[in-house]
Amino acid sequence: MLALLHRIDRGVAAVEKVVVVLIVAVLVGLPLTQILMRIGGQGGLPWGHEIVRVLVMWLAFFGASLATRERRHITIDLLDRAITPATKAAFNLVTQGVAMVVLAYLARTGWTFVNLQRDMGDKSAVLGIPEWIAVTVIPLSLAVMSWRLLIGIGEDLAGLRSGDFDYLAGPSSEGRLY
Repeated sequence: MLALLHRIDRGVAAVEKVVVVLIVAVLVGLPLTQILMRIGGQGGLPWGHEIVRVLVMWLAFFGASLATRERRHITIDLLDRAITPATKAAFNLVTQGVAMVVLAYLARTGWTFVNLQRDMGDKSAVLGIPEWIAVTVIPLSLAVMSWRLLIGIGEDLAGLRSGDFDYLAGPSSEGRLY
């Protein structure tokens, strides 16, 4: 069952990574285009700032989701080096369980927020796109993060049963500060 969850998660992560790359490309290209247009006397794009604002929010939520997938989300690792892998896995069960419940609740509340935005019918001042579309990323990403914590709980349970804690090392040491 855990293998199936991992396979589904790999597919979701692949889509997220493509979206993140596209967002970063737009976040680099759009402001650069704005600058060049202003230098050339064209005045820039009136909707540029609004798109950048929305894309930064999307980038933050997709980035947090991908970090959760790799167990690189924000943690307090004061005890990480002082406890055994089995103790760490047991501790992870508790912390990930609490975080999963909180994120699931926030995702549910986020969907309520999206529905309220849709019911109000507010549209972007410049683009005319419904505001609820821009904020859909909030509950969607929170739900995916909750899902990924559930997978982490499954990994910790399997590790405690088998005694194999290699998964706790993460996908690689790249990006770590220590």
